Amino acid sequence: MYPIKDLEVWRAALPDVEFINLYGSSELAGICCLYRIPPEEPLPEALPIGRPLSNTRIYLYRDGAVVSDQGEMLAESRALADEYVDDPEKTAQTFIELEIDGKTRRLLRTGDWARYDEDGNLVFMSRADNQIKYNGYRIELGEFEAAANAFDFIGLACCMYNQEKERITLFCTASDPALKLRDLNKALEGRLPDYMLPRRLVVLEEMPLNANGKIDRPYLKTLL
Repeated sequence: MYPIKDLEVWRAALPDVEFINLYGSSELAGICCLYRIPPEEPLPEALPIGRPLSNTRIYLYRDGAVVSDQGEMLAESRALADEYVDDPEKTAQTFIELEIDGKTRRLLRTGDWARYDEDGNLVFMSRADNQIKYNGYRIELGEFEAAANAFDFIGLACCMYNQEKERITLFCTASDPALKLRDLNKALEGRLPDYMLPRRLVVLEEMPLNANGKIDRPYLKTLL
């Protein structure tokens, strides 16, 4: 999910440039959805990934059924890969067949949870494996991260859940290394309901990244 605050900087620096948010995966040979960002309009809190390309259909899937509000994104496309080389187990987990509208369709499980906005655009919410049940609520940890990343005083944010301790922890880099949890939660009021506020804050000098430049979540899990 591209941080809105970073996009605001780019739009201010390059006012005559059209910005497009792209979504895709290597199993789809690249891009499968796009969203043209309207110029000179206020940006939403969560940037849509838009609508599928002409060669792709996206279905939202939850609790064993295709739904119309929010769920895991399943992609049907002529560009879908055949398999993972020499990995039949991963192939079977990732590429599935479902009967939809009376037709058996071969689909990619993207592992991404999304919803539709009021304009019919898809909006990324979180990774499907970042969903938790907390105090009786279904929560997407990506919502925490998006809300925290929207603040200028936050560099990078990553939200993790310790199931044993039933505690949500937000790891982040911040302009103030002495940032306190109560101050962060006060800033988050109105953006997140009370039951979703983190119960622990860890401010890092640098966010650990893996070889692909993404946040090293397995490492952060060891700090829970």
